[in-house]
Amino acid sequence: MLDTKVKNWLSKIGEERSFPGDFPAIYVGIFESESTYFLHFLGSHNFDSEDGDWACEEDGDFIPANQYLNTEVSSEEDWVIFEQKIVQILTDIKKSEGGILKLVKHIAVGFDEGELSLIP
Repeated sequence: MLDTKVKNWLSKIGEERSFPGDFPAIYVGIFESESTYFLHFLGSHNFDSEDGDWACEEDGDFIPANQYLNTEVSSEEDWVIFEQKIVQILTDIKKSEGGILKLVKHIAVGFDEGELSLIP
């Protein structure tokens, strides 16, 4: 299932190294390949609720070795529905065990060329 796949991916990232306390934000980006949706992870020193460009990679940001996840969900699935699923999965993970998601104040998810959704 997709939720288990995302949970395991985030867990591997969390085990990779201690996430420094000075990172205020995590961005989980979504992009579409020819056949499936992918996620990518960025720990950012920057956060600006008014400007989604904070989620662009800069020097000093945390880029894990396991940065990308092929969700194996067909890119023929409606992108809005897929994005909503990822938002819900991340919200559920943060509320339950949290892992790396509990270590930052701000979590955003969205397509790289679109609007970002903040995880409460």
